[in-house]
Amino acid sequence: MVRQIEKLEKELKYIIMYSLKLKAKIREIKKEIADIEYAINLLGKEYKDLVRMKYRDKKSFKGLYISKGATCDRRNETVEAIAKLLNGRL
Repeated sequence: MVRQIEKLEKELKYIIMYSLKLKAKIREIKKEIADIEYAINLLGKEYKDLVRMKYRDKKSFKGLYISKGATCDRRNETVEAIAKLLNGRL
């Protein structure tokens, strides 16, 4: 009986530690999301539209009726702009 109680106590400690680690990870991810949303809000309208279309609406850049090279350039510019903004904030 004592062994079973000790086993349950160990299991409870493990579950509590695991839960705390998950909560910390969730806080970290929420902070990253807030930083990214902040960076996106600072972008110009064209960049915001690209990000919205690609990640929220799950559309490809093919619907923009621009060349593949120009699409890649705009995507790279958007990513670089977000990275610059995030580097200043992190």
